[in-house]
Amino acid sequence: MVRLQHRILIGLNVLEYFATREWKFQCPNYLALRTQLNSTDNEIFAMNCEEADDVQFIRDAVLGARQYCLKEPLSSIPRCRRNIKM
Repeated sequence: MVRLQHRILIGLNVLEYFATREWKFQCPNYLALRTQLNSTDNEIFAMNCEEADDVQFIRDAVLGARQYCLKEPLSSIPRCRRNIKM
């Protein structure tokens, strides 16, 4: 059990560097593409990040991590919620 806890601690220390810093990525091609889209293409390919729903994004990210990283089926969510309430 101590070895497992030590491995978790190492993993958290590695993630801490990336989780506690602000990251800014330069993307001039993306910005240029946004300005060149006509109104029809702009409606089809919604590239305006300011209009994104942050709460829905986090929900989708958590469900995706659960399903693809942890390999847990989404059908187990109700059972897990019951376990958390206990």
